Amino acid sequence: MISSLERFENIDDSSITAIQEEIDYLMDTLEILRATNEISNDAFLEAGSIQGGLSLILNLLSQGISEVEANSQLLRLKV
Repeated sequence: MISSLERFENIDDSSITAIQEEIDYLMDTLEILRATNEISNDAFLEAGSIQGGLSLILNLLSQGISEVEANSQLLRLKV
C-alpha cells in the first residue's frame, strides 16, 4: 500500500483524478483483503491511514489549497 504514495511525486490540481482513482483502488482492495482474511489488522489500519491521508489531500485540493501545502501534506503522509 505504500506504493500508492510512490505514485505521487508532486501534487497539483491535475492530480485530483489520479488521487481519487487511488483512493477507490485502496478502498476496494482493502475490502476484499479484509473479507478474505488476507490482511492483518495492523496492515489494514496502516493502509486505511494512507487512504485517509489521500482523502484529506483530495479535499484540501478541492478547497483551493496551494500546491506547496498539498505537497507538504503528501510528504507528511510518506513519513
